[in-house]
Amino acid sequence: MTQPAVLESAAALSSVMDMARGRLTVCTDTVRMRVTDMRGVFSNQEACSTLETEGNPTVYEVNRTEPELGDDSLCYASTIVYPGRVGEEYFMTRGHTHVKGSAPEIYLTVRGEGMMLLQTHDGKIQALSMASGTILYVPGETAHRIVNVAEEALITFAVYPATAGIDYDEIQRTGFSRIVHAGPDGPDLVPNPNYPSTVEGITS
Repeated sequence: MTQPAVLESAAALSSVMDMARGRLTVCTDTVRMRVTDMRGVFSNQEACSTLETEGNPTVYEVNRTEPELGDDSLCYASTIVYPGRVGEEYFMTRGHTHVKGSAPEIYLTVRGEGMMLLQTHDGKIQALSMASGTILYVPGETAHRIVNVAEEALITFAVYPATAGIDYDEIQRTGFSRIVHAGPDGPDLVPNPNYPSTVEGITS
């Protein structure tokens, strides 16, 4: 691709982020995940079914921009995780790894309050706090999930390599070894009752 063509392509993807709502004025893909789309993700399926019949609210939304500028390109996305709970479990994203396992990702929390769950393939997990202005680096070979623990939308902006690819399969099969519940003293990281007991190395 010639340099003028590269500049024209980049200019075509120039976008503005609505800092209050989290949406991008220009994006190549928008995904909205409702409760029905999250079957098997939340641990309390009975509570999930109840929410489905009571309006089936949107859990989160992703506005993704993936320019076709070559293998060295960077992609970016905004994610809005809405406030809410399924039973005692906070609204969250499905969580994913990258098809190219070594690919990292950087997240900036624009507004709201939440937690980022990071999990290795053997089940070791870490929970990091997210608040406005927080920048988190997600290393390669690490599953990651965003959890909203507040009463307002949690909005993030992420950047990752174009070659990363998004893989939901591993997390769909096993889930995360810990989930975030609303406890009497605030968010609490508790064992996931549906996590396979054959996976070892779980730490809190």
